[in-house]
Amino acid sequence: VIGYALIQIEAESAARPADARILLQVALAYRAAGDLPDALKETQAALALSPQKYQILLEEGVEAWQIGDTKTAAETFAKVYEQTPASDDAAAYAAVGKIVSGDTAAGKQILSDHFGTTTVNNPVLVYAYYGAKDYADLTLILELAYRTTPSPDNGFQLATAYALSGRSTDARALVAAIAAA
Repeated sequence: VIGYALIQIEAESAARPADARILLQVALAYRAAGDLPDALKETQAALALSPQKYQILLEEGVEAWQIGDTKTAAETFAKVYEQTPASDDAAAYAAVGKIVSGDTAAGKQILSDHFGTTTVNNPVLVYAYYGAKDYADLTLILELAYRTTPSPDNGFQLATAYALSGRSTDARALVAAIAAA
């Protein structure tokens, strides 16, 4: 299915090579297929056409992060936040850039300045804290997510965070409560 989708989107891109939106869609399709180098190539082509477009810059940062280039990811996320300082997503990604590049304190400062708290219910922060093995902050976010939306998925994520942070009794109790519901 992904192969067919890639063929179709590549054909659309060939028909409209100067359309940054189509190039971004191609990049997203490549990323979904796990082809990060080609995703980044398409994103950079889209950026050449629309160098200040928020969504394209954000995609470039995500791809750099997934490739493991945390320095470029952090710089790109910071640039997005500078361009759109009122955006909650841009603030979260700017914080993530700091966290994944090893400066958790600076990431928390961005969260605190923008949101008034360091515990922000945003999935991108979950990935960042998990990758940084910061299970204490991961747990805080997932507790907030579970309180906000007490779904089994959120509960199991929280139970996993409990287990990762050495709170196996809490993890087992939560799983039992979810199973009993």
